[in-house]
Amino acid sequence: MNGYNEMKTTTLKITSILGLAVALAVGIPTLSRAAIELHDQVTFLDGPGANGGIFHATEVGGSLTFDTFCTETGIQQYINFNDPFEVVALGLTTSGNMSADSSFVPRTLQPYVAWAYHEFLNQARNANDVGVGGLSGFVYSGDLALETASANSLQELIWTGLSPTYAPVSTSGGTLDPTITDQWLTNFNNDVANGDWTGTGDVQIMQLVNVRTGATAQDQLVEIPGSGNQNPVPEANSLATWSLLLLTGVMGLTYRRR
Repeated sequence: MNGYNEMKTTTLKITSILGLAVALAVGIPTLSRAAIELHDQVTFLDGPGANGGIFHATEVGGSLTFDTFCTETGIQQYINFNDPFEVVALGLTTSGNMSADSSFVPRTLQPYVAWAYHEFLNQARNANDVGVGGLSGFVYSGDLALETASANSLQELIWTGLSPTYAPVSTSGGTLDPTITDQWLTNFNNDVANGDWTGTGDVQIMQLVNVRTGATAQDQLVEIPGSGNQNPVPEANSLATWSLLLLTGVMGLTYRRR
C-alpha cells in the first residue's frame, strides 16, 4: 500500500485514532475537506446578472456549493447548466483564447478583483450582517432588478480588472455603477493600507473543461481557504491542541520502532 508495511499502517491508524480522541476531548473540530481541488467536477446554475453575473456552483458527488463569476468573455468559451466541468488548473491566470481570435491572451488575477470577490462571498455567508465587511451597496435579494444591477457591476469589475483588460469591456448588459464601485475601491484601498488585505488572498481562478465534450470552458473564480496570504493566525488554544496532536504522532512513531 504505497510502500508502507503493515506495521506502519497499523501504527498510523493508532496515531490517527489517538489524535481524533484528543481533538474531540478539547472541543476542536476535526479537519474536513472544505475547498475545491484539482480534478474536482462542478456543475452550474444561473443566478442574477446578464451574460455573466452570479453562477451557483456545486461540487459533483460532494457537498460544496459556492457562488462564482466568470473571468473570460468574448472568446468563444462557455458554460452551460447541463454538463459537469472538470477543474483542470487552479491559479492566478485564465486559460486564454481557444478560438481563432488570438488577441485574447491569458489574463492575470489582480488584487482588487480578488478582494471584491472575497468581500462578495463574505457578505453572502453572513447574510448581510452589519460589521462583516462585504461590498457596500450590493443587493443580494429582495429586488431582482437591483440584484441584477449589482451582479452586473461586479461582473464588469472582474472583466475589466484583470490584466491586461478585455476589449470590448461590456458584454454583460450592465456597466460599472460608480455609486457603489467608487465605495468598493475606497474600501479596498483602506483594507490594503490597514494590512487587512494582501495580494490576491485565497482567491484563485478555476480553469475548466467540459467533461462531456472535452471543450475548454469559461474560467471561474473560487476561494480556497488556506491557499493564499489571507491565512488566519492560529489561536493559542489551537496551537496547544496541534502541539498535543504532534506529540501524539511522535509517540506513535516511537511505538512503531520498538
